[in-house]
Amino acid sequence: MPKKYVTGAFAAFLLFFLFQLLVPAASFAHAYIIKSEPASGQALQTAPTEVHLLFNEAFDPSFFALSVLNNKGQKVSSGEPVIDADNPAGLSVKLEKDLPEGVYVARWRVISGDGHPISGTVPFAVGDAAGAAAAALAAGDLSAGGAPGADQVIIRWLLYGGLMLLAGGLAFPLWLFPRAFRAEAFEMGRFRLLLLTGSILTVLGILFSLPLQIRLETGANWLTLWQGEWFRETLKEGLFGTLWWVQTLLLLPLAFLVYALWSRDYVKRRRMYGFLALLNAAAIAAMKAMIGHPATAPSRLAASAADFLHLSAAAVWVGGLLVMAFMLPKAAAQDESGTLYPDTVRRFTDTGSISAVVLLFSGLYGSIIYLPDLNALFNTTYGWILIAKAAIMLAMLSFALTNFLRGRAKRRLGRAVKLEWAAGIAALILAAVLTNLSPGAPKGGPYEHSETAKSGYTTLIDVAPAKVGNNHFKATVTDVNGQPAEVQQITIRLICLEMSNMEEEVTLTDASQLEGNASLLMPGRWRAEYHVLLKSLDTYDGSFTFKAGAP
Repeated sequence: MPKKYVTGAFAAFLLFFLFQLLVPAASFAHAYIIKSEPASGQALQTAPTEVHLLFNEAFDPSFFALSVLNNKGQKVSSGEPVIDADNPAGLSVKLEKDLPEGVYVARWRVISGDGHPISGTVPFAVGDAAGAAAAALAAGDLSAGGAPGADQVIIRWLLYGGLMLLAGGLAFPLWLFPRAFRAEAFEMGRFRLLLLTGSILTVLGILFSLPLQIRLETGANWLTLWQGEWFRETLKEGLFGTLWWVQTLLLLPLAFLVYALWSRDYVKRRRMYGFLALLNAAAIAAMKAMIGHPATAPSRLAASAADFLHLSAAAVWVGGLLVMAFMLPKAAAQDESGTLYPDTVRRFTDTGSISAVVLLFSGLYGSIIYLPDLNALFNTTYGWILIAKAAIMLAMLSFALTNFLRGRAKRRLGRAVKLEWAAGIAALILAAVLTNLSPGAPKGGPYEHSETAKSGYTTLIDVAPAKVGNNHFKATVTDVNGQPAEVQQITIRLICLEMSNMEEEVTLTDASQLEGNASLLMPGRWRAEYHVLLKSLDTYDGSFTFKAGAP
């Protein structure tokens, strides 16, 4: 690998962690409740008529569930749950009339915008006597999607592995081999096997992703999920069904193109068909990049593009390493000119270097938009696996540097290229795991804002706990001499920057000692615009932005 590429790639790796430390993300990949009525653990004096849940994002309308059980496990909700007509992030279900005193648990399950299932409970009580029991249940409730199962990782990796083999099997005959050897490569049994295996894995990865999605959405097992209605609903509703159809249709030209590369009837068109097959594989990768975490990013197009570049670069690099480690030495042994091995190594170092830089910067972008804060990096499974993946990338770069130095000295690459390929496989496995994990939600925390107006008055506003739910606002104002100013009223307008048309207002008066409460209904960024009215009738305005954490 050329020195300039190694230097740039290593710098990008360092930036990967620097940006994670300094730049907060603005998307939270899994849905979660930001408000419930009744609230979790709440004790009500009178029985409610319905349970209503409000999530941080719209969820998949094809599969959702909400039911309420009493302390004997008997269902007390009536009818089917419904999505709010004016808000696709709201879900409610009616309750039986005049529920007796006791503890009740609302059980819910939805599919978040990234296609992952999430579930949880909301306990509440009717009557003060049952309030303590409901509060205890609320304290122990952890709504989550759970760790990915083995089937999720395997099926995701089938697609990743298939694309990797296709990229490696096509890149060498198309541009990495010297021109004199490219036509011959399509006749080599090892490359034909590589293309065939890659196609089969890609087909299996796409086809099995449909029943896997149904299993995740319904909670059924692999023996009971084969119900026509579930298949129709999954394919009819939501983003996943649309993209699955597109991916499946793309398998048809892929099958023809791989056959054409095998057949001697299309020898003169093999190069054209090879590039078409590579474009076809890229289109399948692009469809995959639109499902999952990018679906809930602030900019879906940018997130999907970064995910596509990340997956494509990984497929070319790791697939190419497979050929370099296990196939090139055997092909070079039959080369009488002695030019195949060194020329191929030189060409691959350029392609591998570009792939490494694309991987690092697309991974950097993904970490910025998916990780909510530094806490998620070190206190979630997603964060630790991301760190492990980054460490493997560093190991791959060190092996790549070793291989570059050996190649420049015109020596055989040896064991280091196999280690580099093995590290790439490990990184792809971790990528399959990350696809099914939630990066977590922002934790938030008390926020303090201080600003001096042009008039010389300094305003200090405290927001606590700066999380979804009820928040306490406290303000103090001092004059140019640092003495407390006489304030009649401060009006704070709270505007959610994550969702349009979500605003709150809190008024702090002299009588309340410039303190008040307001509810924040959405995690993420909020802008506070405040207007200060002094007892002298002078006024001034200010604003600041803060982040509300998840409840």
